[in-house]
Amino acid sequence: MRGIRRFFDRIPRWLRVAADLTLALALLLATYIAVGCPAFGYEGEFRRAEKAGMVGPSKLIDWVAVQRTWPSVGYDRILIGDDGDAILFYTYTVGKGTSSMEGRLLRREKTEGLLLTPLPSSMVFGLAEVMPLFLFADDPDTVKAEVLLRLTGEETVTLTAGRRAFEGDGSSLPGFFYFQLPVTGTNRQAMDALARCGASYQDDGEDFPAVIRLFDADDRLIAETDYVIRPRRRQQS
Repeated sequence: MRGIRRFFDRIPRWLRVAADLTLALALLLATYIAVGCPAFGYEGEFRRAEKAGMVGPSKLIDWVAVQRTWPSVGYDRILIGDDGDAILFYTYTVGKGTSSMEGRLLRREKTEGLLLTPLPSSMVFGLAEVMPLFLFADDPDTVKAEVLLRLTGEETVTLTAGRRAFEGDGSSLPGFFYFQLPVTGTNRQAMDALARCGASYQDDGEDFPAVIRLFDADDRLIAETDYVIRPRRRQQS
């Protein structure tokens, strides 16, 4: 026993400290692996919300910062995942401030591989200068999308956008299409109703018919689909 103690006494202090740190790191790594290598930060929260909601795991396809010119929806960042049949939105705020949309996971089902939707929310607090609209399309050959959206019986707008690419893990992943609709004095009421189609509480309101056209890299038409944006709760019934 004394021989063992003398042996350890001969080991330099710095070497013993280094060995202790190495052992502690190894234990931490083993624990991390044992619990399934969870992600950290907001992505980690997103993955835990998926498990709690018994959905996913989805493929993380992008994150978006809510712009000041957009409607106020109670959060300022959103993570977007695709689980095949639906798009998952995880909402959160950065820094101080809380709302009913802090840490919310919202699922929006696709229709025939398509989802055209305004910002998800629990409610819309006001409308600013621009109305954002997002299109998710499963077809991997689609690089450009065109949406003909009827705002009123007299007004139809044509929106065109290229597909965003998300450099999430070092490789370019197929993203979504992002459209911006300017809010004017003549279309404000229609835009307000369109924004409320993304609110979870909304069970009445207007339908917004649209035609979605998808194009490949050679600008050839791949598909043309009739689509209707409806208030969320009525869409789920």
